[in-house]
Amino acid sequence: MLKSSLFVLLFLLIGGIGQARVWTDSLGRKFEGTLIRKDGDSVVLDIGGRQRTLAFSQLSPADQAYLKGGRSRRSSAKESVPSVQASKAQIQANTGIQVVRLSADTVNKRWSYGSPNFEFICDDDLGLPVVREFAWMFESVWQFAARKPFDLPRLRAQQKVRMKTYLIKSYADYVKMGGPPKSGGVFISSRDIILIPYQSLGITNHGGRYRVDSKVGNYTLRHEVAHQLMLGQSQQAGWFIEGSAEYIATVPYQQTRMLVSHHQKSVIDYLTAYGWNGQGGRNLGRNLKLARLESLMNPDYATFQKQPNAYASALLLYYYFMKFDGKKDGAALAAYVGELQYGRPEFVAREKLLAGRSYAELEKQMAAAWNQVGIRLTFE
Repeated sequence: MLKSSLFVLLFLLIGGIGQARVWTDSLGRKFEGTLIRKDGDSVVLDIGGRQRTLAFSQLSPADQAYLKGGRSRRSSAKESVPSVQASKAQIQANTGIQVVRLSADTVNKRWSYGSPNFEFICDDDLGLPVVREFAWMFESVWQFAARKPFDLPRLRAQQKVRMKTYLIKSYADYVKMGGPPKSGGVFISSRDIILIPYQSLGITNHGGRYRVDSKVGNYTLRHEVAHQLMLGQSQQAGWFIEGSAEYIATVPYQQTRMLVSHHQKSVIDYLTAYGWNGQGGRNLGRNLKLARLESLMNPDYATFQKQPNAYASALLLYYYFMKFDGKKDGAALAAYVGELQYGRPEFVAREKLLAGRSYAELEKQMAAAWNQVGIRLTFE
């Protein structure tokens, strides 16, 4: 429990029992939580509605003193703030996020920059201002992924290695490095890297100086970042692999914010029309035909890809389990992932999603839920 409790650090979460307090961990990262009780050299906090147990040693000296009876140390405007602030409405990237140049190799034309969780390897000197602009989006996606109801190994606090993204100026070079032709970016799981051509980030050169066009849509990129963050034992069934990435990618990102409160509308716009603010969608209309769930939920990835409207189906199914099923808290998905991470076979873990229902019963419930928001599903 102690390891899994750390995946929410770096967050400011609104809510909890009683008066919330801003805490700081031993690495200087801040989060909001409510003290429930002290238990020896550990403390139990309510963080975003979930109880987490932390050792005193995992907190800052000031917070340790507070717990041992010293003065409460409140954060001030002058203190450093976490990279991203989160609420029920949005995740706001901090424009003061620390992005540093890690290396510069002018001979081999390779420049490396780092944000808290990512390393960006470029084949030209983009400069810190440009890198910061897209680093905000990467870090915002990281934070949104951390809000999932299940543990993600890549997001644990002990994860020390920055995840690598290669930015490539020439599209031909992007393809040579492994990027699929006509794609806007790709996560290569066997190499644990993301490849992105400059154009997908809206990076352009003006008189020898690079700029980022904020109007360029970045859905594909967020999808690939999600794949990198989700890498692990849970990635077995095609619908879950692509559904989780689609779920994260469809949260609208606008002017350094992930607009969480607009997520459902964005999902509907993405499925039925041309996406949030016309930035890209599948335009399938409001009457969607899906494969039968018993076939769609088959763990074989190649089988999944052959299904009609495969990616749309994956999003519809994943969103259903996250927002419509049961108590609407993603509990069944959390149980499913927990089984997989424990080493259970996928077909055994899937029983947590079915929760005693037949596939036909699940189809009926899923169709009824989506019908309430104007999408009519047919399984055939």
